[in-house]
Amino acid sequence: MKVRNIELRNFRNYDKLQLSLDSDNLVFLGNNAQGKTNLLEAIYYASTLRSFRTNDDFQLVLFDKEFCKINLQIERMNEIKNLQVIVSENGKYIVLDGLPIKKFSDFIGEINAVLFTPNDLKQFYTSPKDRRKFIDIELGKISSKYLNQLLVFQKLLKERNAYLKVKKFDKEYFDILTEQLVNVEVEIMTSRATFFKLIEKYANDIYKKISDDGNLLTITYDSSVEIDDIKVMREKLLSKYKNSFEREREIGMTLISCNREDFDMYLNGKKVIDYASQGQKRSCILALKLGLLEIIKLKINEYPIILLDDVLSELDEIHRRNLFECIPDGVQVFVTATDIHIDEILKDTKYFRVEHGQVYKED
Repeated sequence: MKVRNIELRNFRNYDKLQLSLDSDNLVFLGNNAQGKTNLLEAIYYASTLRSFRTNDDFQLVLFDKEFCKINLQIERMNEIKNLQVIVSENGKYIVLDGLPIKKFSDFIGEINAVLFTPNDLKQFYTSPKDRRKFIDIELGKISSKYLNQLLVFQKLLKERNAYLKVKKFDKEYFDILTEQLVNVEVEIMTSRATFFKLIEKYANDIYKKISDDGNLLTITYDSSVEIDDIKVMREKLLSKYKNSFEREREIGMTLISCNREDFDMYLNGKKVIDYASQGQKRSCILALKLGLLEIIKLKINEYPIILLDDVLSELDEIHRRNLFECIPDGVQVFVTATDIHIDEILKDTKYFRVEHGQVYKED
């Protein structure tokens, strides 16, 4: 999977940009606030239909403009595809190879990008909700089924919460609603558990290569019920809902659901957030993200694009080299930095200078 051409219109600080990309290793250099991260944000937005910097899509639109547009020409499985995303106050409009796409789940993952930013360290300190978002985004990019399950779950959860507040209560209807919720929850939890089992396998090997400290990386998934046979999980979850009903009815809110799950990372059995150094935490996150490459390859039979946003400045030369040695051959890598050249690590690297929303190819 490669990006061969990118066009931006009214996106962040880019009025108009057209950039042809004929290399797998691309480095964008420049001072802060020139537009380097905006380029990576555009690619990531086309991958997930959400920004990693804001929850308000209209902030992507250049000041005093009515819309922004992202056009990407990508190469997938030796085929060329054209993706277009338009954002305005009215929402998102997406087009694939000239055809409008109505369901976002039919578009997400057409271009698959794995992102690294310095803010990824917040994964250890943020809320379980944000960590679940990470899971849902990554699983959603490789499984439209999972995305649809999430949508059904959220709709049912909203309906159940609303019904818990009504005065004229029909218990039979409520039980049917709960059973429907449980059925989709079990599917979601099973998908998440499989995801973490795979990512732990890959991330541990990668962590050893990046950090070279000999520690064992493990990841635990804190699910609502123990992951087991689907029928057994369903029965256990229904039992939990039954036992919590009186309390839920009292406060008017669902207390048990896969919307309250979390995951933790450990080094040699010790919680990373509590015992690991900053360098170890950074290596854990890099290993987690690089593990995604292998999972994506396993699911869609090709590697995604890697976006490294100002990550190299946080690493010394040894860890930079270790990082790039863990990236499989042929993966397209986008790097932003203030002034770091990596010719000694990555061969055939193309450099671009970014200044005030303009991008210039360096000789």
